[in-house]
Amino acid sequence: MRSSFPPDSPLHVFTDEEVQALFAAGSTRTCAANEVVVTEGQPGDSMFFLVEGQAEARLASGTAVRSYGAGHWFGELSFINPGHKRSATIVATTPARLQVLDQSSVQALLASHPRAVFTLLQRACAFLVDAERNLIADLRRRNTELVDTIMRLEFTRLRLTQEEETARTDGLTGLYNRRAFDAELPVFMQRANAIGSGLALLAMDLDHFK
Repeated sequence: MRSSFPPDSPLHVFTDEEVQALFAAGSTRTCAANEVVVTEGQPGDSMFFLVEGQAEARLASGTAVRSYGAGHWFGELSFINPGHKRSATIVATTPARLQVLDQSSVQALLASHPRAVFTLLQRACAFLVDAERNLIADLRRRNTELVDTIMRLEFTRLRLTQEEETARTDGLTGLYNRRAFDAELPVFMQRANAIGSGLALLAMDLDHFK
């Protein structure tokens, strides 16, 4: 029975007898093209084997993150852990035929083919481990990008500060110039008004200073 599915089908981890038992324990469901099979965020208790057709997993943004062909399955986490919220919306992209395994299927398989349930559990754990590794790698990449962005912003801030200071000082003496005077005088006036003190201004004209 496995030979009727592509060589890359996950169903090849089971024996022909186990595949027959898996399908016999479930019920058939047909879907039209663009029909939603499961919805992200909703709790579930069943999994699906795609017997014919194509489907894809989509995030809430509508971005497709995974494709499924004949022989693939999805929803195993909700099958093993009833009430688990679906992590993505699954949409049939072509007319499809699925085999649905619910919680009564679990009991039937545990009684007749417990090894098949154990294999499903192994594959679900492997999926979670891979997802965790991908998440860690993505977080590391984003952290590196964040550090790089912070360094660029700090460099830009220092450069702007230096350019601003250069624009406010005289290149020969290093003293504040008219630009600095115009910027600082209102600050001193506000401070004097706030504390109720006077403000003195001393102006000098130095002949032949330069």
